[in-house]
Amino acid sequence: MNKPSIKLSIIVPVYNLEKYIDSCLKSLIHIPLSPDLYEILVIDDGSRDRSVHKIEALCSSYKHIQLIKQQNIGVGAARNRGLEAAKGEYIWLVDGDDLVYSEAVLPALEEAIAHNVDALGFQFTAVDEEGIAARWVDFKLDFGGQKTLNGPEFYLLNYAKSYLWLYLFKRDVFIRGNLKYHESIKMQDGELMPKIFMNCESVRSYDQPLIKYRFRPTSAVNDVNEIHRAFFYKSMVVVAKSLKDLQDQLESGSTMHKAIKLKQSQMNQMLFTNLVSNKYSDEINLQFISMLKENGLLPFKPISGFTPKMNFKYNVFRKLVNISPQKGRNIYQKLLM
Repeated sequence: MNKPSIKLSIIVPVYNLEKYIDSCLKSLIHIPLSPDLYEILVIDDGSRDRSVHKIEALCSSYKHIQLIKQQNIGVGAARNRGLEAAKGEYIWLVDGDDLVYSEAVLPALEEAIAHNVDALGFQFTAVDEEGIAARWVDFKLDFGGQKTLNGPEFYLLNYAKSYLWLYLFKRDVFIRGNLKYHESIKMQDGELMPKIFMNCESVRSYDQPLIKYRFRPTSAVNDVNEIHRAFFYKSMVVVAKSLKDLQDQLESGSTMHKAIKLKQSQMNQMLFTNLVSNKYSDEINLQFISMLKENGLLPFKPISGFTPKMNFKYNVFRKLVNISPQKGRNIYQKLLM
């Protein structure tokens, strides 16, 4: 008798998550799907706490959990290891500090398979550090009133929502597009997301929450360390340059071209506002300015994503920064900070 094919590969990167990984994996274990039909790939990125001990304890009892170990080289590399090892028809990228609604996963997977879609987009619940519902972030995926869109149409409506854990993706999307995470930056979802949806023929709405997205003050996205935050800025530069390069490959006026233009505008605003308002040293800001120039992102383009009053203010200082970045930044800091 042929062994049943795996329908879903769940990829879980882990680094020092001993407080959360047990509850995350147990929520995945309780998905009402035969263990022969799904796999949980846990990639440990060189944890120094008891994360591995907890994972191994579960692996001994649940054969569909596989632990893959690597040195501490980053979450992007961990996710890529998971993508390489995955065997499922669909993949799901779940963070090791989040929880899933176990009973909701099977109906969502059945929906994706029944309609043979490249991606199924669902909703989420924001929770606090203890897993209790808390509206620290609140949005829904936008399908423009439609049930199914093609990838570029979907990205045009959702370019600002760069969370890849909100989707079940057909693994073939990654294979045929030769898609991988950028391993040396933060904001990896934002860099990869447009490339994924360029390769999606169909994205279907599933208007139910599948995941509990946990807020952690100590997580990477909430890091207040100056060096680490500066790395986020440098990552934004890389993402903006990647978008610029991607747009250059597209037909002007196409849906994806329009979508990436909007995303570029968002990145332009983020890069500008972060440059003028950060409290980093002159040395770090000179590095930022050099990177912006090297990647064709300075001078900044007009700012338009705020209130008319804010847009006017930012555009006045944008012109000063475009003439003399460091002096313009210093004037902004003295007058408005």
